[in-house]
Amino acid sequence: MVDAPTGVGKSYAAVMISDWYINEINPRAKVNLLTNSKILQDQYTKDFDFISSLKGSNSYWCRNNMMACGESKIYNKAKEGAKGCNQCPHSISQSAFVNNRMSLTNFHLITAYSMYSPDILMDRGANLLIIDEAHEFEETFCDFISSVFSKRSLTILDIWEEYMSKDFEEITNIRQLSNYVKKIIIPKLSTKIEDLLDEAKSARSKAKKADLVKKADHCDKSMCKYNRFVKDEDSYATNWIFERELDGDGNFKISVEPIWANQYLKDLFWKQYDHVIFMSGTLLSP
Repeated sequence: MVDAPTGVGKSYAAVMISDWYINEINPRAKVNLLTNSKILQDQYTKDFDFISSLKGSNSYWCRNNMMACGESKIYNKAKEGAKGCNQCPHSISQSAFVNNRMSLTNFHLITAYSMYSPDILMDRGANLLIIDEAHEFEETFCDFISSVFSKRSLTILDIWEEYMSKDFEEITNIRQLSNYVKKIIIPKLSTKIEDLLDEAKSARSKAKKADLVKKADHCDKSMCKYNRFVKDEDSYATNWIFERELDGDGNFKISVEPIWANQYLKDLFWKQYDHVIFMSGTLLSP
């Protein structure tokens, strides 16, 4: 654990520790370095250009389709007979992340990979995990898997039905919500994604295709989050908060979030590495 204030050079310490670890502990080791934002990622790569930095797919630009790479990959699926782009900048960065000795990403992306694409991290097989700004890691993880169910949120996903107002009035505990999400919301989202992609295939305008693909991508990410909530039912009684309130329009809004992330972090992160180092300028006293 490294507790040091801002500006004293924790980023340099992370690189020095990585170098020492490879030279003294495991000559074949790979190191994963995490930080809390893309801005800090850019600072790391500015100072240390040998680090392979990976951001989310929508942070890269596809020149073939003239849209973000994440949207482009879904857009390609919506095109009849379409193939993946050659020289995809996101795929190139992802490959470098997997293969380099020292790689860097942010809290949100590593969480997404750990939960939804663990094969990428398994292929990488890193031995040492260094977390910069570690005091924010647990909160970021909890925010990532927290969910809000309301007329507004489901309208944005375009799956809201008027009968849901009555349904939400009758949902008074977390298990009722879980059953409702599993039986009603997730199936509707799955159908919505298929409909959006089918519509994108037949759309003539590239802009229209891109808009439909973006909506499908948003629905898919929401469905992944909801599935995670449903699958964690064994922990509802001990580690989840259920809140039910009226929004400004008098409609019920239901929020669910975990109290502690330690049980998830242990399985998704700590057990996957030989060693873990926490760095922060704001660690709480024990």
